[in-house]
Amino acid sequence: FIVKTHRHRLTVDGAFNYADADGSTNTRNSTGSIKYDFFQTEKIYTYAQVLTEQDTFANLNLRLTEGLGIGYQFSDRRKLRLSVEAGVSYYDENRVVGEDTKSAAGRWAVNLEYETTPKWLQAYHRQEGYYTIESSSVSLRAVQGIRLPVRDQFGMFFESDYRFNSKP
Repeated sequence: FIVKTHRHRLTVDGAFNYADADGSTNTRNSTGSIKYDFFQTEKIYTYAQVLTEQDTFANLNLRLTEGLGIGYQFSDRRKLRLSVEAGVSYYDENRVVGEDTKSAAGRWAVNLEYETTPKWLQAYHRQEGYYTIESSSVSLRAVQGIRLPVRDQFGMFFESDYRFNSKP
């Protein structure tokens, strides 16, 4: 969900994944985020964001990330949307088993949407990563796929979600 005015943009995102096979649960995770962007100029903005993640099978009760940073929006047209972000965050992992992690982190993000066929097919890639200073680890989330419009503001999505943690 995105709301945008000339100088403000609010983005709210969430997902829940659950799957079972042969009567046994093999996937259960969720994520939610909220991000506020304030445009200093047409292309440069500052942001504040909060991200929460939970993953039963990755030994993760809750990962909470809160941060501030700066972004640059190369293009914000229907045909092409492209932006990059960098900032600092507070990174807090609460694990089911093992030591919890609380650390400062560096954050980067890339957002790309490209309309390959006008009003018919759109390809997208969203990537967000964190480098935690205390544990020298990298955590990465990436979503890429295609969107097919169905009617007005509704569409079908075919996407691949990728998660990486260098020190799980």
